[in-house]
Amino acid sequence: MNRKEKIIDGFLLIIVIACVFGLIIQLRERQIIRPWSLSQAEINHINAVLNSKNAPDCILEPTFYGWKCVGKDKKIYRIARR
Repeated sequence: MNRKEKIIDGFLLIIVIACVFGLIIQLRERQIIRPWSLSQAEINHINAVLNSKNAPDCILEPTFYGWKCVGKDKKIYRIARR
């Protein structure tokens, strides 16, 4: 194997590792790996933050920083964990 082939193999390995890492992050972000549930304290916190922002009905999704709530008008309300 010459030097050029080794370099190309190295780049391909990096691309494969990046793709696998990206897939794991996406699965984790969408919570496909493990389902999530909320405690009553978390529900109260989320409701208080959304009420203070006058947010309309929206779809709640978990994120690495807490939650995000996406409204029908595609506006995003971010809610940090306590």
